[in-house]
Amino acid sequence: MQIKWSSLAYVRYVFFYIAGIITFQNTSNFEYLLPASILLAFLVASYIAALFFTPKAFKRKFTNLFSITGFLLVFVLALCNSAIQKEQHEKLFQQFKQKSFTAYTAKVVAPPQEKANGFQVELAVSRIKTSNAWLNSKGAISAYLPFKDSLPQLNDILLINGKPNPYPKPLNPAEFNYGEYMNRQGIFLQHYLPKNAIRKIGEAENNLLSLSYKLRAHFADFFTSYIPGKAEQGIALALVLGIKDNLDHEIRDAYSGAGAMHVLAVSGLHVGILSSLIGYIFLGFKNKRYIKWIYIIISVLILWMYAAVTGFSPSVVRACTMFTFVSFAQFLDRKSNIYNTLAASALCMLIYNPNLIFQVGFQLSYIAVLGIVFLYPKIYDLLKINNKVLDKLWAISVVSIAAQIATFPISLYYFNQFPVYFLLANPVVIMGATVVVLCGIIGPIILWPFPTILAVVWGMLMNSTIYLMNLAIFWVNQLPFSRTDPIHFLGIEVLLLYSLIISFILFLLSRKLQYFKVALSIVVLFSGFNLYQKTQNHYQESLTIYAIKKHTCIGIIHRQKAYLMVDRALANDTKKIAFHVENHLLSQGFSNYELISFDQDTFKLPFGFDKKSKNLLLAINGKSIAVLDKETNFNSLPQVDVCIIRNRNIYQNKDLADINVQLAIFDGSSRIYGHRNEQGQSRKTVYFASQEGAFEYPLN
Repeated sequence: MQIKWSSLAYVRYVFFYIAGIITFQNTSNFEYLLPASILLAFLVASYIAALFFTPKAFKRKFTNLFSITGFLLVFVLALCNSAIQKEQHEKLFQQFKQKSFTAYTAKVVAPPQEKANGFQVELAVSRIKTSNAWLNSKGAISAYLPFKDSLPQLNDILLINGKPNPYPKPLNPAEFNYGEYMNRQGIFLQHYLPKNAIRKIGEAENNLLSLSYKLRAHFADFFTSYIPGKAEQGIALALVLGIKDNLDHEIRDAYSGAGAMHVLAVSGLHVGILSSLIGYIFLGFKNKRYIKWIYIIISVLILWMYAAVTGFSPSVVRACTMFTFVSFAQFLDRKSNIYNTLAASALCMLIYNPNLIFQVGFQLSYIAVLGIVFLYPKIYDLLKINNKVLDKLWAISVVSIAAQIATFPISLYYFNQFPVYFLLANPVVIMGATVVVLCGIIGPIILWPFPTILAVVWGMLMNSTIYLMNLAIFWVNQLPFSRTDPIHFLGIEVLLLYSLIISFILFLLSRKLQYFKVALSIVVLFSGFNLYQKTQNHYQESLTIYAIKKHTCIGIIHRQKAYLMVDRALANDTKKIAFHVENHLLSQGFSNYELISFDQDTFKLPFGFDKKSKNLLLAINGKSIAVLDKETNFNSLPQVDVCIIRNRNIYQNKDLADINVQLAIFDGSSRIYGHRNEQGQSRKTVYFASQEGAFEYPLN
């Protein structure tokens, strides 16, 4: 299929719109909102005037000028829209900065989600109380409830005492920025709410979203009532409804390692399964000229009803939006280009919420669909299979191959691994997911009023299907080399890899040598950049005191190896180490490290050290580092280059005066009270990792 650039108007529009969003995010201030708005108004007026009041000859002569004006208009529109939406979201954030703030009222807009030691709930603020009066307000807050009984429910209106806080910045280098992630979803504040800070004062009327959550709860109750296995229940809830509260870490890790994690997030796959069923049911109608529109409208309505069942999960909304645009393009019976239609759906979603472009799910969804649309027919035609069953298996495998080719560079960037045996796992998972999704949607609808025995049979079918699917996933995950070692990818490497893939595909399709030359040049550039990175990492020698609350974690890079020295509790919590530390080690070129606990009686290190009780003295490249426990007397600290103090409570206004070493660092296990007294104390002399973040010290 030859693609004509002239038919891809919306592809060009969405490109410039995304460029405007990214430009705004990289400048992130509102100072140019007024001039940008004036420029936008001028461009709109000029464009309309030129479009309606100039002769055709003029339009033909200055076609390029028209195009440039149109693209600039879209670019400025993205700037203005991003600025306006961010200003609206941050209005609440600015109000909560007021010192006189004491309380607020808010509505519960989503069911509480279970967390490790409590529940998380999203609140929509309506009013805030200051010392002077109640003020109208608007915005979202994420609240954490450290209790499990008498929880507020969906649509409850609450009076809340206290003041929420902004999300803290990550304290460790390369650590996931959860605050930025929440900010891009329009939530700038969080609140820790004990039970005595909350009082229910009313209940709001149901709206479409709350009704969809109640519908989802109906399905969830049916699942938990009739699916016997706890693990199978968790997967059914995640796979059909998008409820992941009951998924344990082992299952998440297994599905991720097998390249099947997308199944546990309701997404385009699920919408595709449902639309295929609808197409099969209406097979006799969808190709008839005069009633085709009935099939399209019914299909769209059913898919959006499924979106409601999932609580309008963002991934399902994306897929339904794509399907709706494609369906109505067919309904209008126009020779529309599928890429143009997909771009139009993306543009509408980004106009509604510009921050969607930064969501991993949004990026993966559109890239995967584009990869499947472009590559599927080309790969599928490579094999001609006469057997229907084998042909269907080949078709499913081709979908997986096309999606993996399209998404693996960006997947490496975000997830740092590649599932080697995805071709083994995906056909089984897709077939199992088809059964589970269809039974999971149809079962609760038709079996609710029927005798229990039918629901029990339904539950056993669901349980058995998920059990067999899990067996396949765990088997694939246990194969040797089932996943690559963690790989760190920079943004420039992702761009180079996509350029290489596109150039090589164009070479295979056109057989033109120029594309092969471009691909070869990109390989050389990519290899050179990689070699430069490895050379930089080769000579690094460093000490990092990580800031992990209530824990000691010291990273040492020495002679191209990484060592982590931690307390016993942290040594047993690999998830916490992965969250706070592993991304930083990956950015330094280390996918593996040696874990050493301070509580070990004996251990080996490739440099000098002396361990006495709970204290440790290190000598690395002529630098001396002391790691001292809480019993240490500040009057007799050893004279070393770096003194790391752990498990110590510090009262800044009286304890710091006794410290006389060149550099004293209190790690994350030390608690700090009071305010820093700057008199006689340099900030370079005493450093608090729990407040100021991780401390990096060069050893070469």
